[in-house]
Amino acid sequence: MCKEPKKEIIFLSMFLPEPSVPEAGQKLAFQRLNALIESDISVHLISFVNEREISYLKNERFNKCKSVHLIKITKFRRLYNLLTNPLLPLSIGIRTDKRIFKIVNDILSNTPNSNIHVEYAQGLQNIPHEKYSQVSLVLHDVISQSVDRFYTNETNIFKRLFLKFQRYLIINWERKLLQVGKIITLNIKDQKIVTEIIGVPEDKVSVDYPSVDSMFKNIERSRVEKATAMFWGAMNRKENEDAVIWFINEI
Repeated sequence: MCKEPKKEIIFLSMFLPEPSVPEAGQKLAFQRLNALIESDISVHLISFVNEREISYLKNERFNKCKSVHLIKITKFRRLYNLLTNPLLPLSIGIRTDKRIFKIVNDILSNTPNSNIHVEYAQGLQNIPHEKYSQVSLVLHDVISQSVDRFYTNETNIFKRLFLKFQRYLIINWERKLLQVGKIITLNIKDQKIVTEIIGVPEDKVSVDYPSVDSMFKNIERSRVEKATAMFWGAMNRKENEDAVIWFINEI
């Protein structure tokens, strides 16, 4: 009796899935990727690798993948992508890349029924529209929410006009989420935005809470000074910087 062929999945990430990078999102992406690699599934990994991520890259982590496609993205390539996709929101356009779209199509031409797992909303733009129903999309952020925060807090009139236009573009773009087979958010707040504001049916949206690393559970509490607070987040993101400043000033 012939053994059934392994299920195949395209794992597409807009940022390198890697446990040693500082950003939590990429650690979470690697956890999901590794779970698939260790299961009885053939994984085709496709990921951008930017200038900083190259120093963290360890190719041996992906040895068990059926195929690995790591696409370098530079400042020049981001600009090229943006100029060739002028009607897309800025955050989407810079990572809409013909190289990735071609790789996805090539794999699908051989295995058209492959499931597609996408990390970060921007990746959806690199998937053929007719395959959206096969996509499981992890929203690390609801992009319109981030743009809306910047728009609300911006005082410069020219920047506000630019952000208002970007806000319009991203709200229209996020309607694509209605066609996606499955959406995963990292918290209930984002889940409610996706279902109540964007209008995606509730049965298509689930929450996958990030796990707390054992490092935090094993910290020696006797050495922690009283009346101190620790904020765990990527401080290269303005939202996180603003959150800390607000917390210190208001709480």
